[in-house]
Order: sequence, then C-alpha cells, then structure tokens
Amino acid sequence: MSRATLHKLESGQGGVSLETALRVFRELGIMDTVVESADPYRSDIGRLRSEEVLPQRVRQSLPKKQADV
Repeated sequence: MSRATLHKLESGQGGVSLETALRVFRELGIMDTVVESADPYRSDIGRLRSEEVLPQRVRQSLPKKQADV
C-alpha cells in the first residue's frame, strides 16, 4: 500500500477502494466489528424495516398454447 493511499484512508478522503479499506480493517483486527455494524438486523430501525410488507415481483402468466386437435 502506498503512503498516499494510507494518507487518504487515515484522513477520510475518497479514492480508497473498498478492498483496501477491508484489508486495513482485517490487519487492525476490527473486521468482525465492521461487518456486524453493516448488518441491518442489528439496529432497531433495520429490524422494523425488515418487517414492512414489501411488494413482491409478480410475473404475468403467458397465454396457454392450445393443443392441435
């Protein structure tokens, strides 16, 4: 990792790939904490939203072919 990338990551600037950030989290030993914090079911709002009735995808049925008689 270059010094410029490390500086961007430390200062919170954009331009750092997710892969790089995750590698740093793993080296710092905080990967599990970061992953758990992104879990929507770990917050009250996330659990409430998961209970909302969301629209389901509905496919229109294709017309049935008539058999040759």
